[in-house]
Amino acid sequence: MSTTLDTTQPTLQDCEVACLRVTEDFRLSLRFRDGLVAELDFRDDLAEDHGPMSEPLRDPAYFAQVAIEDGVLVWPHGYDIDPVTLHTWARQGYIA
Repeated sequence: MSTTLDTTQPTLQDCEVACLRVTEDFRLSLRFRDGLVAELDFRDDLAEDHGPMSEPLRDPAYFAQVAIEDGVLVWPHGYDIDPVTLHTWARQGYIA
């Protein structure tokens, strides 16, 4: 019996965020449209990213203002994260 790896790539729609919950400072529980569920911790990424768009996100209260617009995580000042990137991180355990 041979085992094959599933190498199919999810569609953009599969990668859209369907539901989110802030679980603690800089940590989000996400459910994607394809059913994948993951809890991602952004603390280390925010500590390393010193760009002007990420600066407001270092405030836990501001970070918690995250919302979903058309399947994309967004913050009030316009910062967003590509859903395909998030889905990839979730599948690979990149941030957890």
